[in-house]
Amino acid sequence: MSIIDSEYYKVKKKLGHRPSRVELFENMDFETYIEIKKNSKENIFKDYIGYLMSIDELDCNEKEEIEGFCWRFIKMIENTRMSKSYKMPFLLAFYNNGNLKSIVADEDLYKSFKAFYSIKENTADMYADKNTEKFAQWGREEYVELAKQNPVKYMLKSESEFFELDRDKIVVRRLEEFKDNKFFVDNIRDAIEFRTKEYYKTRYDEVKDMSCIFCDLKEYVLENDLAFAIFDKFPVTKGHMLFIPKRHIANFFDLTKEEREAIFDLVDEGKKLLDEKYSPDAYNVGVNVGEYSGQSVMHVHIHLMPRYIGDTKYPKGGVRGVIPEKMSY
Repeated sequence: MSIIDSEYYKVKKKLGHRPSRVELFENMDFETYIEIKKNSKENIFKDYIGYLMSIDELDCNEKEEIEGFCWRFIKMIENTRMSKSYKMPFLLAFYNNGNLKSIVADEDLYKSFKAFYSIKENTADMYADKNTEKFAQWGREEYVELAKQNPVKYMLKSESEFFELDRDKIVVRRLEEFKDNKFFVDNIRDAIEFRTKEYYKTRYDEVKDMSCIFCDLKEYVLENDLAFAIFDKFPVTKGHMLFIPKRHIANFFDLTKEEREAIFDLVDEGKKLLDEKYSPDAYNVGVNVGEYSGQSVMHVHIHLMPRYIGDTKYPKGGVRGVIPEKMSY
């Protein structure tokens, strides 16, 4: 039995029924998920219906209900590329709370996007982009503009088998034919919910790289929900601290707004701790971004280095000293 099959049946036994995509994803070992994801041909989440068929987990009625257009539509949801989460509320507008609709107008887009980003777990994308970070103050116009400039524009091109523009409305001609097909409707919901959870889990949650020295740490000096602080194992000065996001991510500029705020909340706490413990005379605060800046561990970390009178012969220039000949001016 393959690792994939073994994991599937383990979850099925635990739940007592055939797991949905979401149930399998939430109950499987995450290391197994990572291995599955590495090989697209072995990734059962790219065609979950096909996988269930291959292990004889669908009955005759379900096989008939999901063939042809329905199966292709589900696979489109499972495989459409996501650099942001915007396609999910777009698809949910057609799902329409389980009452499928073939025609989606601006008002439908507005309601779907507004509802989707009213859920706290879905907001990281919006806060992470300067163009959308004030979405909590948005009305109909802003949400519709976001939809049209992003998922509508791209889905009309990349998924033209299903989506077309009819005047100012987006249309999936055959969708309402299957609104009484419960198995199909349930799979639309499950596929969208899975893609959403997978996206946020792998993009924003505490996904750890087991080879990363920071991901492997068990003890922290300071900690909050999104970040932690430690003393540098190879300190430049006495009390040298590092402030690190819990999510494994290499580039400081790819942090979410919430992650940055969490890190700098800890920087404030760290400074108070160092003031009390070492009474430094000054501080350097800095971050290396990329190999050529000197970043040696590809997991974001902010340096807080206490400075003391006499710790260097020529302190003038501060961070300019990363290029020594540029230090004095």
